Amino acid sequence: MPLKEDDVLLITGNITKSAFYETHKNQHFDIQAFIDSFKQQLPHGTLLFHAFTDNLVSGDTFDYKKSKPVTGSLSAAAWKDPGFIRTKDPFHSFSVWGKHKDDLQKINNQSTFGHDSVFAWLHQNKAKILLIDVSLEEGFTFAHYCEESIGVPYRKHIKHKIIYIDENGNKTIEEQLFYTRKSGYYNSFGKLEKTLEEKNIMQIFPLNESEFKLIDSNAAYDLIKENILKNKASFLSGFSYKKWMYDAAKNYYENFCTIKTKPKKGFFGKKSNQNGCIG
Repeated sequence: MPLKEDDVLLITGNITKSAFYETHKNQHFDIQAFIDSFKQQLPHGTLLFHAFTDNLVSGDTFDYKKSKPVTGSLSAAAWKDPGFIRTKDPFHSFSVWGKHKDDLQKINNQSTFGHDSVFAWLHQNKAKILLIDVSLEEGFTFAHYCEESIGVPYRKHIKHKIIYIDENGNKTIEEQLFYTRKSGYYNSFGKLEKTLEEKNIMQIFPLNESEFKLIDSNAAYDLIKENILKNKASFLSGFSYKKWMYDAAKNYYENFCTIKTKPKKGFFGKKSNQNGCIG
C-alpha cells in the first residue's frame, strides 16, 4: 500500500476472512502481529482504530477504561494494546498509537461528529482510512462528520446525557450531541463507493481473499461536499415511507415505555446503532 512513514492511518473492518484463510492453511492468524505490522510501516506516523460504543442512549454509562468497543475483534485488540490510548468521546472514541496520541487524547468535543471532534482532526490532517472487508455503509463513519460539517436536511442534533466515568474513576453527567438521521431516512453509500473508486480516491488491494480499501479522507470530503451542495446528498442517503413508519412506531413505543422505566430491551429488540455504521 502507498503508505508513508509519517501518515495518519485509521483502520476499521472485519478480519474474519483473514483469520479463516490462515486457519484453512493450518496456520494461526496473529491479530497483534497484524496491528504491529502497521506500526512498523508508520514509525513517525499515527495509527487509529475505532473504539466505538455508539449504541449508547441517554441514561447509559460510558466507562473510559471498561466500556468495550462494539466495532469488532480488531477494535477490541487495539483497545487492549497498552501502546494505544483511548480518546474521550463516549460514542465515537478511538484507540490511538504514535506521534499524535497525546494531542488526540486532549480532544473534548461537544458533538460526536462536530468540528472539534477526532473526525475533524482526521480531515485536517489528511488521514488515510483503511476498510477491511466491509462496505462503506458499514465502516465509513467519517461520512457522518462530512454531513454535519456541511449540513444536511435529513439529520438533526439529539442531546444525550451520558453517565461518564473517566480514567480516574470520577463519575459525572456529560451532555453529548449526536447528529442523528430523521425518521424515514437511511444510509445509502453505493454510489459514493463507486465514485470514489472511479476517481481513484479509494484504492482497492486484494490480499488472501480479503479486500482492503484505502481512502484519501481529504479528497473524499471534497467529493461528498460537492454532492451534498449540488445533488442533495444523493451519494449518502435515501428515504422510504416503510422506514418512516418503522421509525415512528419505534420512537412511539420507546417514548411510551420510558415514562416509568427504561427497558434495556424493547419490542424492537436490542438498541440500534444510531448512525447506521458498525465502525
